[in-house]
Amino acid sequence: MVPREERGRVRCDVKAVNRVVNGRTKMSVSLAGRLASALHTTAEFCLNAQRAGDLFEEYQRSSSLPKPIRPTSS
Repeated sequence: MVPREERGRVRCDVKAVNRVVNGRTKMSVSLAGRLASALHTTAEFCLNAQRAGDLFEEYQRSSSLPKPIRPTSS
């Protein structure tokens, strides 16, 4: 995700970035801000990417989702 030469620009422990990349922890708002700065994007983009990955994993794990709630006829 972050090349070795760019890690210094993120200004955080490499272990923290590796834990996020390897799925062992969630990205904090603080880390998202530092990654966004280093990658020339926004913290919102980084956090949305985390959320999208979480949703994808949940859908893959879930064998069946609940049926949608339909409004009742009055």
